[in-house]
Parts: sequence; structure tokens; C-alpha cells
Amino acid sequence: MSQFTRSLVAGQISGLSEFRIDHAAEHGHRLTSGEYQINDKVITAFKNYLHDHKDLKADETRLEKDTEWLKRQIRFEVVSAAYGQEVARGALAPGDVQLQKAIGELPTAKALVDDIRRMRASSRGADGRRN
Repeated sequence: MSQFTRSLVAGQISGLSEFRIDHAAEHGHRLTSGEYQINDKVITAFKNYLHDHKDLKADETRLEKDTEWLKRQIRFEVVSAAYGQEVARGALAPGDVQLQKAIGELPTAKALVDDIRRMRASSRGADGRRN
């Protein structure tokens, strides 16, 4: 995949010039959800690239099964080239099921911390000592 992405950001993949990156990585950039979206046209180009480069062995069945993962990984590599890896890690977040689950649990974690603080405060007397 990395060889394909290098060709993509170098502007060497026909019909996908919007992915060409001709500047140094802008590390402070704030990535938006619409930037460098990987669509079916890019996936088709990737499959054609694999077909043309037989030395890059790929399991066609797995490619079909893991298309969404593939889109995220290609986007990660493109965004890395444009803005650096720290920014690119943010591009992976929306598709990271574990991360999304953890983010969803943050309100519960905050409520637990608040409950513990209230219990500790109520177990102390007015002078700050434990009852």
C-alpha cells in the first residue's frame, strides 16, 4: 500500500491529481473530515496498481472484505505526507472502534470521579478530618 500511496501523492496515479502533495508537511494543520477522503475511485486505482505490480501480492478476497480499513489506511498515509503523522493519527480516529467506544465512556468515567469526590467530601468533617 505504501508504494501506491507514494505514487498517489507524487501525482503519478492517473485521474487522482487532487491527492498530489507538492509541499512540505504542514504539521500544525487542523484536519477536517472532508480532506483527502478516499473514495471508490481511489480503491479502484489501488486495485489496478496491484494488478500492474504483480510483485505486490494481494489477496483479492481480503481487499473486498477490508475496503473500509483500506480506505482509512490510505488516507492515513496521504495525510501523513501532507501534514505529518501526528495530524494523520487524527484521521484514523473516526474508524477506530475501540477509541470511539472509549470516548463514549468518558461521561460515565467523569460521573464516577464526581461520585468518589462527593463521597470523600461527605466522609470528612467540617475541620477536614475523617469522621
